Amino acid sequence: MSKEADFINESLLAHRQSLGEIPQRFQALQRECDRQIDLLCETAGIMGEVQGIKDQLKTAQKQMQSQADQLQGQIGALSLVYQKFHEAPIPEGVTHMYGIALEPLDNTTRLMVMHGQEGPNWEETIRQLGGDPEHPEWDGTYEEEGEDNEDSPQYEEDPFIDDLIVAVSGAHEEDDEEDDEEDDEEDDEEDDEEDDEEEDDIVHALFAPKTSPLDDILEDLPTSPSPIAKIADEISEIEQKLEEGTASDEDLTRVNELTTQLHEVLGE
Repeated sequence: MSKEADFINESLLAHRQSLGEIPQRFQALQRECDRQIDLLCETAGIMGEVQGIKDQLKTAQKQMQSQADQLQGQIGALSLVYQKFHEAPIPEGVTHMYGIALEPLDNTTRLMVMHGQEGPNWEETIRQLGGDPEHPEWDGTYEEEGEDNEDSPQYEEDPFIDDLIVAVSGAHEEDDEEDDEEDDEEDDEEDDEEDDEEEDDIVHALFAPKTSPLDDILEDLPTSPSPIAKIADEISEIEQKLEEGTASDEDLTRVNELTTQLHEVLGE
């Protein structure tokens, strides 16, 4: 190490020591000054008056400190209320923006989400919080695939309908076996496609003309319109509405009523 570096280090050490001694020297000087003031007051005979002034100063100091504490508490309370309800208020009726819940956010982030669209990092912030900058009114939820739509027609489960589905499916399987023996490989593929389409619409499969246990019942019925025929016709009309997407809740209720009537007519 060079002599210049040694000199600098020694100078720094000496200066730091001198700096640390200054507070102690001042306190010693202050005590000496106070002692001399007290001595002069005693000599002048005014020591009691001076002490009274010092006591007044201490009392005033305590009062001012109490006021300062009160003001500090009020400032803290008012600041908390302002930050919670006024600095970054959430609009009435709004819980999410861009798919982000606003309530858990701190005020700075909340203000950026709601009003920082012109900021350079706004879009990045929205994406980091799990939101979508393109959809301001999104509530952050996702529709699960396969979830039933509340507006779509709902079928009420019925054991009788289930039995008919099983019977119809069994009849189709027997027909498929006979067709497989008679048709070539190309015809088999076409039949399989037709079967898949029929399975996609159970209601249609129930009432479409085909060989099934229902045919045995219908063969014995008179050719004139019968209760079962009327029920089948009305259900077919509702089925058509379902395929067209125009069925109403009243139509679905009517299907349940018709199913009950079919039970009664068949004696089940």
